[in-house]
Amino acid sequence: MLQEQDSTTKRYRLLPCYPTTSS
Repeated sequence: MLQEQDSTTKRYRLLPCYPTTSS
């Protein structure tokens, strides 16, 4: 698991209307 991407995913995870699978 990339830690760098994890940080970005966490940020977008807060958004209710955002696909977590969007890379």
